Amino acid sequence: MIILRDLQSDLEKLPPKRLVIAIGNFDGLHLGHQAVIGRAVDIARQQGYAAAVLTFRQHPRSVLCPESPPVLLLPPDEKVRRIEQMGVDVLLCLDFTPELAERSPEQFIDPFLCKQLKVSQVVVGHNFRFGKERRGTPDLLQAKGPKLGFQVTIIPPVQIGDQIVSSTNIRRLLRQGRVREASVFLNREYEITGEVIPGDGRGKRLGFPTANLAVESELIPANGVYAAWAVHQGRRYAAMVNIGRRPTFPGANEAIEVHLIGFEGDLYGEPLDIHFVDRVRCEQSFTGIDELREQLSRDREQVLALLDLNSHTQRRKDAKDGTR
Repeated sequence: MIILRDLQSDLEKLPPKRLVIAIGNFDGLHLGHQAVIGRAVDIARQQGYAAAVLTFRQHPRSVLCPESPPVLLLPPDEKVRRIEQMGVDVLLCLDFTPELAERSPEQFIDPFLCKQLKVSQVVVGHNFRFGKERRGTPDLLQAKGPKLGFQVTIIPPVQIGDQIVSSTNIRRLLRQGRVREASVFLNREYEITGEVIPGDGRGKRLGFPTANLAVESELIPANGVYAAWAVHQGRRYAAMVNIGRRPTFPGANEAIEVHLIGFEGDLYGEPLDIHFVDRVRCEQSFTGIDELREQLSRDREQVLALLDLNSHTQRRKDAKDGTR
C-alpha cells in the first residue's frame, strides 16, 4: 500500500491509474466504515482502477473543538494497518489542520479531488460532511460529480437490529461496559494498547498478580471486571482485567490491572494489547481481603468459561469460513 502524508511532496507517488476513493474519518473502522471502504475496493477491482482511502491522522474534532477532543477507538498506526488489510492500494493519511478546515466544499472538490487526485469515483457514507462549517454533503458531491468527471456512490447506514452502527453508539456502549455489543458493531473485539508500569503489588499478595497498564489515548471501558485476551509478543493469554478505583482499598488510584492467567514473568516496560470479550461484573467494594480473594477466584472461573465459549464460537466461524 502506498501511503501519502503530504500532498505537496508526495503526489508523485500516486499510481498512474485513476482512483476510486473512499473518504471519511473512519474512527474505529467499524462495520459502517468497512462497508464504505469495501465498496471502493470492489469498484476499483471491477474497473481496473486503484482503490484509495482519504482519512486524517487526528480526529477533526480535536482541531475544531480542542477543548473537548474525542478519545480514540483505534490508534492511528493500527488504523493504517487495518486499512491495508482491506486491500487498499493508496492511503492518503493527512493532517487535519485549521487551514484545511477553512476550505469551502468547492475548494475541496475541484482543485483537490479533480485536479490533484484525478479521481474516477468517490465513495462516502450517508452522513459524510466536509468543508468549512461542514457544508459539504454527499448530495453536493453527486451534483458536482457529472460536471467534473467523477461518479459518486453513497453507502446507506449499516444497522444491527434497530441500532445504527456509528462511532457515537460504540463509544456509548463502551462507556456502559457493554464490550461484547461494541465488538459486534466493530466486527472485532475492542482493543486497547498500553505499557506495563509498576503497581502497588496488591494483586500478587492476593494470589492474582497483575500487570498495571498505562494507556494514552484510547477510550477505556466502564469500571468493572472483564474477560479478555492479553497479547504479548504475538502470544495470546486468557486475562482477567479490572478497571477502576479498587474501592476495597481506601485512597487507591484509578487503574487498569491485567491478570494474565498462566503467565509467569516480568512485563515492566513492555507493550501489552488487551482484547475485551465480555464484562463479568461491575466494580464492587468488599469488607476485607478474604472476601475479595474469594470473589476474584469466582471471577477467574467465569472469565475462563467466557473465553472458552468465545474460542469455540471463533473456531466454528473459522470452520464455516474455510479458515484455520
